[in-house]
Amino acid sequence: MADIKAIKGTNGTTYSIVDRYSKWGGNNLLKNIPKSQSTTGYNFLQLNLTENLVAGETYILQLWDVVLDSNSSGIYIYWGGGSVQIGSGKKPTNGYVTWTLTPTDSNASGSGATNLWLNLYNFTSGHSGQSCTVGKWKLEKGHKATDWSPCWEDIFTISGEELDVNI
Repeated sequence: MADIKAIKGTNGTTYSIVDRYSKWGGNNLLKNIPKSQSTTGYNFLQLNLTENLVAGETYILQLWDVVLDSNSSGIYIYWGGGSVQIGSGKKPTNGYVTWTLTPTDSNASGSGATNLWLNLYNFTSGHSGQSCTVGKWKLEKGHKATDWSPCWEDIFTISGEELDVNI
């Protein structure tokens, strides 16, 4: 997405944007994600990325309103499919889970790592049909977790010099 410098309102007023992150927090790199998701399966959800992960860069993945079955051993994160694990199993604390992810060169050369998605898996300690629910998700570049914000690509559409807001 191109950097936006200003938005012109329907009343003719131009609103400048000093920094694309100033009001929205860090840019959410997960697009087309449902507002809430529940499953009783092992392969919980595929999260689509706006851009591929870069080896050596640091990312923060946050999940809110998480509820796991008592037999779950945690949520695991795989890059581009089920072969490149980049996040170990975690269980929620007060419904919240966060990971700091730094893909390595070996992760980036792994099978599927060029695919633009992350897979979340609900590991269930040998049990099947265990439930998992997540309310919101956010993946952002950097070392600091910020409040939830939608993905810019889910809100704004740019065609030429026109900016459409998809709210």
